[in-house]
Amino acid sequence: MARNGSGTYVKVGDDFVFDTVISETAMNAMINDMVAALTQSVSKDGQTTLTGNLNAGSQKLTALAVGTALTDSLTLGQAQNASMNYVASDTGGANAAVIAPAPAVTSYVAGQVFHFKAAANSSGATTLNVSGLGVKAVQIGGAAVAGASILTTGVTSVIYDGTQFQLISADRLNASGDVVGPGSATNDSLARFDGTTGKLLKNGAVIGSDVAAYNADTLFADAADELTAGYSTAVHDAGTKASGTYTPDQDNGNIQRAINGGAHTLAPTVDNCAVIIQYTNNASAGTITTSGFTLVDGDDISTTNGDDFFFYLTKANGFSLLTVKALQ
Repeated sequence: MARNGSGTYVKVGDDFVFDTVISETAMNAMINDMVAALTQSVSKDGQTTLTGNLNAGSQKLTALAVGTALTDSLTLGQAQNASMNYVASDTGGANAAVIAPAPAVTSYVAGQVFHFKAAANSSGATTLNVSGLGVKAVQIGGAAVAGASILTTGVTSVIYDGTQFQLISADRLNASGDVVGPGSATNDSLARFDGTTGKLLKNGAVIGSDVAAYNADTLFADAADELTAGYSTAVHDAGTKASGTYTPDQDNGNIQRAINGGAHTLAPTVDNCAVIIQYTNNASAGTITTSGFTLVDGDDISTTNGDDFFFYLTKANGFSLLTVKALQ
């Protein structure tokens, strides 16, 4: 019987009794059973070939040698160091990398990852040959690599997708030197991605014409500054006001003009600001009524054809002031 199926050796026959004759048959049966049990055991010198899966019983296999063949066991150190996937030397040339990992790869399989030090910078479409299995294209996002995407100064990492290798390393992000873009470009233009032709970069807006260049004298809405030069402003024509309520919009400019062409109402601006309106009466001028101002002062507003006025509107913190100045 040797072992009982759970690994326990079960002795054959009864126990021998002192001072009795031992049966030759019983002795031979026991010895033969012990031989069978020893034959089923694993010899420490490697002579025995396992005939079934070995259950370690949640125990560790310690002091393993580093695997050197594809059928060898993998040590935790090899897995951690990824030494079987890293090749320190590329024996190929520019745009044609050749690597020989150890142990050698016997076939390309989707999901395989390799890391290597390139022998030369790439300058365009590139191939990779692993363990002499044949050249495969190296791509980025499904398109052939362009320019110096593979550099000798970094480590190149690729993954096989079942047809070709996809570049997964970020060498180019940390590289020094020029960024390779389209075949021709406009000086001072901004680079932008081109997702339709497969190129990484293409021409964009030009700084200084399409996009304003940086100017230290530029005023910002959220930064205190001091004007060192005067400037002029365009006068917004608000048109003829002949009815309803006219509420000036400061977004049209801080200096505006309007025609009094009939009776209407003038209201303060919605937002905090200061606006000057140059009013002119035409032949149909009517009474201008004010509404919503905290205070109105200054000259009277006539309806005489040709009379002109400056209306000074100021609004701040909920208060509004209208000052009228006749120009005749």
